[in-house]
Parts: sequence; C-alpha cells; structure tokens
Amino acid sequence: MSVLVVAFAALSAQAQTKIFKEVGDEISSQMKTIRQDNALVGYMVFTQLEKVSEDSFNYKVTIMDENLNDIGAVTFRDITMVLQDVSFENDVICVAYLKGNLLGTQSNGKKDYTEASANRQNSVFLQFISLDGKIIKTSSYPVNIEIEEQENAFSSKRTTYGFLAYPPQLKNISQKGFACFFGQRNDGYLLVFNPKGDILWSKRVKKQARAFYMLTSGNNIYLLWKEEPSVIRKTWSHFGNEDFLITERGYWLLGYSAKDTTVELNDSLKDDRFNNLKVLSFEIDPATGKPCIAGLLTKPKKDDYLGVFTTNINGLTAEQISTVSTYWDSNPLAAAEDSRSFEKHINHTEISNAFRDFNGNTCFTAFTSFAGSEVFKQNSEGKLSVASNILSERTMPFRPGPMPGSKRNEKSFYRLFNTDTKTSYLIIDDLVNISIYNIDQKKVMHTIPHKDSGIVTYVYPAKEGYIMIAEYNKKEKYTKFSIEAL
Repeated sequence: MSVLVVAFAALSAQAQTKIFKEVGDEISSQMKTIRQDNALVGYMVFTQLEKVSEDSFNYKVTIMDENLNDIGAVTFRDITMVLQDVSFENDVICVAYLKGNLLGTQSNGKKDYTEASANRQNSVFLQFISLDGKIIKTSSYPVNIEIEEQENAFSSKRTTYGFLAYPPQLKNISQKGFACFFGQRNDGYLLVFNPKGDILWSKRVKKQARAFYMLTSGNNIYLLWKEEPSVIRKTWSHFGNEDFLITERGYWLLGYSAKDTTVELNDSLKDDRFNNLKVLSFEIDPATGKPCIAGLLTKPKKDDYLGVFTTNINGLTAEQISTVSTYWDSNPLAAAEDSRSFEKHINHTEISNAFRDFNGNTCFTAFTSFAGSEVFKQNSEGKLSVASNILSERTMPFRPGPMPGSKRNEKSFYRLFNTDTKTSYLIIDDLVNISIYNIDQKKVMHTIPHKDSGIVTYVYPAKEGYIMIAEYNKKEKYTKFSIEAL
C-alpha cells in the first residue's frame, strides 16, 4: 500500500469535508484527482497566487489524500501555467502543465500582440514532486501552442487563450514510472520516465489524428487514436451554393511495451464485416485489469448505427485483440425477450456511454424521447438484455446535433464502482437533479438537486464506494467538497 493511501489515516474519520474560499479576483485554483493504476488515491490543488512581474506569478501546489487531508505543499514562481494532468507512482507525484507567456494574457491591439507572439515561450512542463513537498526534478518540452484571441467589447485589449491539439496525458506504469503523451497537430510524442524523473525512452507518433487517448496496463502503454473526419465538398446545382458533408472515420490502436521498445502494436479497429467502430469508452475492465473498448457499429462513410461492440485487449499482438459484435438485425436479445420489439424500440434511443461490469458484461446507457433513461447489457456471447428502466427526469425532446443525423440531449451519465462489493453505479446528471443509481439493485439510491437555496451542486467520482459532492455558494463565495459513502 502506498504512502499516499495510508498517510494521515488516523485523521480520515474527521477529514471528509473541506471548504475553499475565494480570497481575491486575481487568485484562482484548479483541482485534479491523483490516480495510481486507474484508482483514485488523492487530490491536488494548483493555485495561481499574486502576480509578481509582468509575465510571472507565485504558485502553490497542495497535495491531499483520498479523504481531503493535507499531506504536503510546494510553492514556486514561474510564467503563466495551466494544470493539465496528475499521476502517482513510488511515492512520487508527476504533474503536467501547459506553460507559456501568452496563455490568458491581454494585449493592447494587434501591434503588441504581434510583438509578444514573436517572443512566445510555450512548452509542456513536467514536475516530479515528493510527498513532503519537494520538487525532485523538472522537464520542459517546447511545443507550438495554438492561440485563440477573444475581443473585449469594452476596451481595445484582447485576451489570448492557448491550447495543444493533443493536451498532455499522464499515466503511471506500475513499478516502472510514468508515461506522458502530448503533441501538436498530427505530431505527437510519447515519453517514459522512471519515478525520479529521468527519461527512459521516447517515441514520435506522427498520425493525422483528431484525438488521442492513453491507458496503461501492467508494463504496456496503449494509445487509441481517432482519424480526422473526411470532408466532401458538394455543389447544389439548383441553388448554386456549396455544402460540406462531414463523415466520421475510424479508430486505431497503438501499443508499446515499457520494457521492450521493439514490441509495438498498430491495429485498425474494424469488426468482421469491416464496419467502422465508433468508440464510446476506452477503459480498464474492473474485473480483469485489461483495457477494453466499447461503442457503436457504423456503416463505412455513413453515420448509421448498426449495433454495438466490445473489444477486449489482452496484449500487444493482433491475436490478443478480440471483438464481440451485436447487430440489431441478428436477433440480439436473449431468448426470453422479444427481439422484434427491441429493434423497434432501439430506434427511439440515443446510446451515449458504455462501461464494463464485474461479470464480463458491457453496459450501455441510453436516453429515450419518452421513457427517461435505460441501461442494457451485452454479454460475452453478444446477446443483449434490457437491464434497467430508470425512472429519472423525463428527457427533453431531441434536438439536431452537430453531425448529420445526430441528436443532442440534456442528460449525462458517469460510472462508479465498488471493487469490494462488486457493485456498479451510474450517476445520471439531468438538468434539474443528479441521481445515483445502483445498476445491480435496479434502484435510485440518492437524488441531489443541482440548485437549492442559492447553492449549486455537482457530483464527482471519489475513492471506491464514495462520491464527492461539490457545493458552490455564490453569495458567500466558497466551494465545499464532501466525501460521502454511496
């Protein structure tokens, strides 16, 4: 058991709540979870303090355990920094920032902005911090941060915002160190460090990708990347104007061994019928500890959904990757249920999320235009069953989405689980209420209003078997965080 997990254990019963007050307009904080082997083990608060020069600030990093007990803190001074990701291994916390002299700054017109741009200093900045608040090592990697400007309606100044096409992602490698991935458009970098912050090896990943997602399992590092969509220009001869048809493309899986850099995986995600797979989740299976991918089956060059899939990843060879596909037209339900009614019913749902349970099933969450929310399961043989009809808020009517044929809905789903009790939960975030739903017992355990008596409330995952409730009091200018058992 790590030091971060056991630190201040004697105080855990009394440190389940913490209040952060707004102490000034110029002071701001970011909070991130600290994870090890995909489990939450603590929290980090990154606070930008007072400005000390034209382009630099004082900063404070506060480290807390999973019960919000303070463990350590470190202060330093630097130019503008934005917290990106945090990970933990061998009693060392690795922190990734975006760092630049133009992030969130203001300029007096185009001339000042042009001069500042010529001297931009943008980088991915990594810190390796011990639990007692000492910075062991730092690393900096220059990058081309993409800059957006926002005009100010009340002055001539413009605020600039910087971002990376592929923001930094951090994952620990058990007993090995850390993996970090980041990059600018079509040009990514994968770096592997030991816990002391020494780089072990690096790879350049040049792909025309819309996005990358990283996972680690054992000594393996996996990168799921999504191809850029294809854009076809069409001319409507009757009206003489142009239109654009945007078609989503597929996903690829890259894999690397932290021990042996010659072992690599490069696999296109297709099913047996060569249909595209639209990924809804890329996560670690809680039962096996191996990565899995789940989502929707789509026709090539079209956005029509044909069914659902689950891909299990057991290693770095193509033979260790297997996909279970379920098509709406192939009698997908178990024998006791009417597949004809399900196929008709599925046309009235919008599948939005997927996750694995502890029994080898993939759960898909969906909302409907007439019955609230639903959960249905795909078993290891590809059969479906309707697991739950959730009596949450009535769903708002579907509205056209950003893609042809897509829909939008004011409802979100988040998964929680408890490894000790092998229980899966669902957080259903509606416009008015937040509901905590026990999938195995098929009942709502807790309902929390978003806004009550001037307090705005949100719910986030916490340590296993618990949730974090964040209550923002605008009048009193404070945020209260509470760790509560499910």
